[in-house]
Amino acid sequence: MLRPAERADRMEDAINVLRQASLGPVTYHSERIHLDDLAIEPRARQSPLPIWVTSNPDLAKPANVERGLRRVARLGDGWMVGSHTAEDVAHLSGQLDSYLVEHRGQVPPEFVKSLYYNVVGAITATALRSFYNRSLDTSRRATAPTKGVGWVHGSDVGVASSDDRGATWCYRGVLDLDHDFGRNTFWAPEVTWANGVYHVFVSYVRGVPDQWAGHPRHIHHYISEDLVNWDHRGPLALSSDRVIDAAVHPHPGGGYPDVVQGRGRRRQHVVSRQS
Repeated sequence: MLRPAERADRMEDAINVLRQASLGPVTYHSERIHLDDLAIEPRARQSPLPIWVTSNPDLAKPANVERGLRRVARLGDGWMVGSHTAEDVAHLSGQLDSYLVEHRGQVPPEFVKSLYYNVVGAITATALRSFYNRSLDTSRRATAPTKGVGWVHGSDVGVASSDDRGATWCYRGVLDLDHDFGRNTFWAPEVTWANGVYHVFVSYVRGVPDQWAGHPRHIHHYISEDLVNWDHRGPLALSSDRVIDAAVHPHPGGGYPDVVQGRGRRRQHVVSRQS
């Protein structure tokens, strides 16, 4: 299992390798990676490849903020940030500028800063198979008047419909997925089609926590015939209770069961489940 600091070091190695390999074959050796004559084909049109580095540091941990932003300043052609308010991003942006000046002598005019929010999720291929043409997404609450990260939690799964195969969309509200009382948190619906019904695997957190730590996170399974009415089939039996963001893939041998993969803090968790 990789320590968080080692994961960050490996990411820095990967950024260096990608940028150098975008120029041609590269030989690269570090404490963690040893590569000889690595080539990437086809080559990117940009040379060298511009790489935007994401950093969403915990503002309550100044050392983490500095470490993350310095990494962006040293290695990034741009900065991507989410999970913060616009006011906090403005403050972080000023801090990043100071590190850019320190590392590069100036804030490069071509350096990009991108603040992103998950407003509408990607249209799933399974939605396009349906006559209903529906898209599911995480309905974020970016303007909710909450403490800490409360605005990230308490989200529903939103649904939009299209009558012209995705050219235009009409927001239809949120799905009724709650299997417990009160307001709870639903993230990142992953939809697939199997055995004549739709399956959705969604990240679930009980309640509306205002901090990250101390709250179990599970992946729950629902089935539906019409992408509107969903039957709760229960949580998945994973090896951790800190797992989010399911990804569903066909079984390597063909057909089903599915392999359901969730992203934990330090590793991925895999379970085979009969659909």
